[in-house]
Amino acid sequence: MKAQWPSNWREISAISIVGILIHILYLGCVFIALNHDIPAGVVTLIAALQPIFTAALSFSFLKEKVIISQWIGIIIGICGVALVIQDSIYLSADILGYIVAFMATLFLTLGVLFEKKFCKNYHLIAALTIQYITASLILLIITPIIEDMTIYGKPNLFYQLLG
Repeated sequence: MKAQWPSNWREISAISIVGILIHILYLGCVFIALNHDIPAGVVTLIAALQPIFTAALSFSFLKEKVIISQWIGIIIGICGVALVIQDSIYLSADILGYIVAFMATLFLTLGVLFEKKFCKNYHLIAALTIQYITASLILLIITPIIEDMTIYGKPNLFYQLLG
């Protein structure tokens, strides 16, 4: 089966926006949360709320109705994550990390909703190629501004990269 590629700049732009939301904003916020000493497991649990966020926001963005059993599931999911991360929140003085982790989940949710609404019938390879190229070009510009571009690693790291 041949990949269906977008045929105009409007379609390319829509796919690119998804790439920005998911590959730059979502993943960027995840790494910022980790840099604020939020445990990786907690960031993962917060990111696991994405299906719940998607269900909750699907009516606003996609005009899809969420039935009562789905709302009950959403509430149970939110309570479950709250129970798991509550001890970590009290032990951490850096609430900004948690806020950024929730922002990451929101960006992932917006990316999924935007893709579902505006980027329907594209082959996965075509869409991901455009998303990765867009994210790479933007990060090539941004990264030297916000990072010192120094690789901190042991000799084993360089051996693994080469081999």
